Amino acid sequence: EYEVELTATDNKGNKVTDTQRINVFNKHHLQIIVKELQTQHVMGDVPVEVDDERKHTDSKGRVNFTVYEGKRRIYVAYDGYEWVKQVRNITGDLTITIELNNTDSNYTYSVEDEVDIDAAAEAGSAKEEAEALLAQVSAAMESLNSGDQATKAVMASLGVEAGLQEARKQLRQVIRDLGNAESSTDLETDERDVKIEASKKMIDDLKSTITSIEVQDTTEFVDYPRASDIAMVSEEYLRYKKLEYTKRKKQNYVEQNTELQSEVTITTRLSIVDIELLSGDKKTVSVVINKLTKMPVDTEGKLIIEYLPKDVAKSASEIVEVTEFDVIKSDPILKFSPDVESYAYYVNSAVDIEKLKKTKHVMLMEPESQDEEGLVGVTGFSILSGIKIDNPKLAIEIALIIILLLAYVVYHFELVDRFKEWRKGKQTVYETDMAYQPESWLESTFNKVKAFVKKEDELLVREVAHIKSLIVSAHRHAADKDHGKASGTYGKIMESYKDLSREAKAHVHPETKHVFNKILLSKISHLLDDAHIHLQNRDHSKAQSHYSEIKSLYTKLEKEHRAAVSERCMRLHEKLFETSLT
Repeated sequence: EYEVELTATDNKGNKVTDTQRINVFNKHHLQIIVKELQTQHVMGDVPVEVDDERKHTDSKGRVNFTVYEGKRRIYVAYDGYEWVKQVRNITGDLTITIELNNTDSNYTYSVEDEVDIDAAAEAGSAKEEAEALLAQVSAAMESLNSGDQATKAVMASLGVEAGLQEARKQLRQVIRDLGNAESSTDLETDERDVKIEASKKMIDDLKSTITSIEVQDTTEFVDYPRASDIAMVSEEYLRYKKLEYTKRKKQNYVEQNTELQSEVTITTRLSIVDIELLSGDKKTVSVVINKLTKMPVDTEGKLIIEYLPKDVAKSASEIVEVTEFDVIKSDPILKFSPDVESYAYYVNSAVDIEKLKKTKHVMLMEPESQDEEGLVGVTGFSILSGIKIDNPKLAIEIALIIILLLAYVVYHFELVDRFKEWRKGKQTVYETDMAYQPESWLESTFNKVKAFVKKEDELLVREVAHIKSLIVSAHRHAADKDHGKASGTYGKIMESYKDLSREAKAHVHPETKHVFNKILLSKISHLLDDAHIHLQNRDHSKAQSHYSEIKSLYTKLEKEHRAAVSERCMRLHEKLFETSLT
């Protein structure tokens, strides 16, 4: 493949220049001589086919062809003689002699070929199809820069260029594999058949690649949800989370989400698009691209809900994922992450633009679980202490905190010892015998607090010893990719965690949170490896199943840990998307 610059000049001296990609193949002279096997006489007027070109031998039994370099199929059939089919690898000018066996004679003759003739013919046919598709892909890539801004926006959101690049890469590999299957003598028959079938399956899959789009209609606007939309979406999400809020708490959640909308602006582009696939099939789809033009500074604990009315899509099965989403309700209601610059999807049919405008997007706060009152219980690996203002224990807890802080200051800065040294210095002032001086009340109190703190520390160490040993085991199992044992140990950690005192929970909480994320990362990494293997084996259903599990685990990761796998997750998502277009 070469890139050439073409320049045309008219009679007035005007010039125009364009750059084109061209494929260059070597051509060679092929001469075939046909003889009768028994007599060795040359045979004239015998039809000879090389690929799809047919000619007849002359009076000297010769026929000439000009062919491209590579594997060529030769077929000779003549009444009264056994037909001959061969596959030859042409690398230069070549003369071939073919001997036809007269079926009326008592001689027997079999054509010895380098490979199984039928398998070679099948591989050659598939290879020709792949070469034709590759030419279509190359032509499609050359036209990518054409089109207006709306067309380019849709092409970018659907990943057309990336899909074509991947198709070109895969087709080139298929052509190499089929060339090997066509001519290699090292392959067993079963192995050759498997390679040919795998290549044909790949060709069929790649036919779903988008080669061109044409935008029929498009519009861009900013829309804000109504109060009724916010209330409806909020209640649907609470049902999805299986949270049975009181009427008052539900109202507070809706009000919180209503206030949140002032921090959000989403610009929507709707497009009705004709799509042409590599197979030649055409279909019309409705593309939705939402750009997050204004967002809260902190998106932690927030999400975007996309609601599609029934006259846009009857179920989520009609929605094709471009940006990753979760299905909240099959009606459909979709959930997107706000941690993106834009998100997109399309309805697998043509929908009127005015109907498509009824689609609503609402940003929500992640609701609290029902037990998150007062002191919040353990959910996953998150523990937060919260004390209501009207809690009667407030004064006691504040007093205990102050006492413990004072004890820490006394213990850390050795104030008792310094107080003793100060008193010794004062002894020289007095004439009385100071050999024996009883402790003061303050000194006695400090010593008791110091002993209390030391005892509390020892008790705390003993209390967390068991859970810390479990955490070490969980880290080891995660590092060994023994996810079953790691998950089982995590369950034991949580059981042990529930029985700890508040001080002990606060002490081990960072470690429990860390090991939880390490277990998730290990599991996600393992699933990513398996998913890519399934894709290589063309087992898309298993790869998709793994990806669904990865999405579920990824949402549980804390943000600082997501960077370790986010790029690999995105690459897997792109590969799965390329195979989802049918």
